[in-house]
Amino acid sequence: TILMMMSFPMSTLPLSLLLLFAVLLEPCTSFSTNPIRLPKQKQTPSQLFLFNFPSGGGGGAKAPTSTANRDSAAINAIKSALQKPRNPKCPFVECEFPALAALNKLGDGSLRSATEAEDANIAFASKLCSKVGSPFGPKVNLVVSSSASRSFMDKVQKKVKGASICSVKDLASTSVSGTSVFLTPSSKADYQEARKLAEDGCPTVIVNALFKDQKSVPESATMA
Repeated sequence: TILMMMSFPMSTLPLSLLLLFAVLLEPCTSFSTNPIRLPKQKQTPSQLFLFNFPSGGGGGAKAPTSTANRDSAAINAIKSALQKPRNPKCPFVECEFPALAALNKLGDGSLRSATEAEDANIAFASKLCSKVGSPFGPKVNLVVSSSASRSFMDKVQKKVKGASICSVKDLASTSVSGTSVFLTPSSKADYQEARKLAEDGCPTVIVNALFKDQKSVPESATMA
């Protein structure tokens, strides 16, 4: 617009355009170098939780660098949850984590991946039972799903030591005491029996549950 006005003789321009032209060409005599400061937004509790993971040591939690570190962290979390459950009258603890270190092996539907995940879960259950119970401490029961195969039960009996091993189908005729670990429960009956034990005051842990819905685990359960 200014260049177009300059192409005409000044005497031919209306007074209003001359005044506008004078204002536009007036030099700026003052300016500020101070940056504009926007008000700082406060983070919501959800935002703080997503990026500041709490830990018992007071520092930021670190992702486990090995299977051994992962298992140790999970077992310690379970033990802490059993000591201080959300609902002392219903000591129900749930623990979930990728059973395999390589995430691309999970859920691909192959028999090899399913077998590796199965073996990894059994290995973890063996460690958990040895840490939760002791020869002179509380009794530990390892409960397998009512839908578990015979080969799975054979693996559990071979790998897991220091725990009473049974199926959910046998709980009705078994006197249960101490801590019960439900390994990969997958049916409605599995969740019902686990919940019943917890509501009766027996410490109950479910590890890597399968095929669960919103009603499978009570809201009062403690997530380890």
